[in-house]
Amino acid sequence: MQTLEQILSTIEADDVGKIDQYIPTKAIHMDDDGKLTFGNHGQMRLTDYAQTQAFTKLGIPTRFGKKLLDERPDILADTWNHFAEKDERTSLVRMKDLGEYGEVRGIMSEEYSILDNKTVKTTLELLRDKLGNSLSFQTFHLDDHRMHIRLVFESLKREIGILPNGETDWIELGT
Repeated sequence: MQTLEQILSTIEADDVGKIDQYIPTKAIHMDDDGKLTFGNHGQMRLTDYAQTQAFTKLGIPTRFGKKLLDERPDILADTWNHFAEKDERTSLVRMKDLGEYGEVRGIMSEEYSILDNKTVKTTLELLRDKLGNSLSFQTFHLDDHRMHIRLVFESLKREIGILPNGETDWIELGT
């Protein structure tokens, strides 16, 4: 089990270099090597997760798009650019600057509701400041796709009975 400070530090480190930008889909160009270029961001590779979103958005079958990306990125680039140039929608492009190159973490519709990890971090800091040590973190997981936190409010923990093995049974409230 990690401490709150370790969790906050992990979230902060993960947030470094993340950029969200609304971009007209027709302005997202794929180069012959399968990397995307748009604006002043230079070349960006698509994560596996973003590939599925991007191909679906343009009507390219996902398995076909991924196979072309691996074997014939030049053909995928022609296909991508053909359909992207005709697309009148705006996309929310979620990126991460990795120094030498960047990666597109996701391509969503402009209606997508953003819930950044840094917003969750701020909320956890507010809870810490208000509730102090009455918080317990049972589970924490953070990867490129999701964050999961199981938070228990220790001050609301109550004994509710005895288990068949004789141990105390507790109800824990949290989120």
